[in-house]
Amino acid sequence: MQIAIAESLLAAAYPVGSESLITAFERAAALGAEGVDISGGDLETRFEHLAEAAVRTGVKIGGIHFGRQGALLSPDVDERERALERLRSNVACAVDLEAAGVVVVPHYGAYTMPNLAPWMSAGELHAEMLHMHLRTLSDFCHALGTRLFIQTAPAVETRFVSRLAQAGAVVRRINHPDVLVGVDLGALADEGGSPEEPLKALAGQVGYVVLPVESLSRLDTGAILNALRASDYQGWITLTGAAGGDLPAAVKSLRAALAKA
Repeated sequence: MQIAIAESLLAAAYPVGSESLITAFERAAALGAEGVDISGGDLETRFEHLAEAAVRTGVKIGGIHFGRQGALLSPDVDERERALERLRSNVACAVDLEAAGVVVVPHYGAYTMPNLAPWMSAGELHAEMLHMHLRTLSDFCHALGTRLFIQTAPAVETRFVSRLAQAGAVVRRINHPDVLVGVDLGALADEGGSPEEPLKALAGQVGYVVLPVESLSRLDTGAILNALRASDYQGWITLTGAAGGDLPAAVKSLRAALAKA
């Protein structure tokens, strides 16, 4: 497993000017990270600068995070199509930037689909819409040679896919080698119980992992890394978070845990 740092976290830890793409990659390298995670917003306009930064520093691009660029599960067809267009563009850029793939939280906020019970609840409609998207997106990713990671988000941020088992159910249903689970270890800790058991249950299905720095103090990082290794996970561990904090200490702590796992 290799360490990446989210560009937003680097910006929070080391506020610099707009010229800072290469600087951010250089700082990631100085901290001992092998990769930088990037936002999918405005990716096309930043593409050449990102590619140059990766080449000049030797720091890879870990993943591209779709974020809140659009509502993939909106009840409005035009809004859905705009979001899908942005996602397909991110997928295409991931190929050329040699990223691991695109990380997607399927939906933020409350349900927006209507409750059509007893036929389907709002949550079931969201699940069906996501599955229909993935039927075509999975083939699109396969044709281009990259992957899509369905990531959980904390329950305070989404009503849909807030638990790791839900993300696993989405991935098992589509049953495609290029659609895997993205794990937010902070959200997993919020679920309560032992975080290792849900990870073991997804052996072979985890494709991406993010670790908020603010969650380091409440997680048994060593046990989690052992669970990931036991499930044959060999991908990125990406440090993320809302604030910079002591980023060097966070990288050092994670590096030490990786060495012991």
